[in-house]
Amino acid sequence: MDDTDVLSQIRAELATVLGLDPSEIDPEANLFDLGLNSLSVIRLLSSLESRYGFTLDLSTIFASPTVAGLGSAVARGRQKGGASGE
Repeated sequence: MDDTDVLSQIRAELATVLGLDPSEIDPEANLFDLGLNSLSVIRLLSSLESRYGFTLDLSTIFASPTVAGLGSAVARGRQKGGASGE
């Protein structure tokens, strides 16, 4: 799976959590500006954990709150083969 696939999957997961169409989500847009809140952060991270098989720390989303930022964190987690504290 390449980076484009990962970003598409993250956009799809985020769209589901926020009730948006994936095409409405700019990979560089701030997720909190799109409507992400504390509850939806937990739902998104849980969904991504189920999809990728490792945990992204809550701090990950606050450090880089964009689809592109989450994509980078997922890529780093996959390279490490496990949990990502990024």
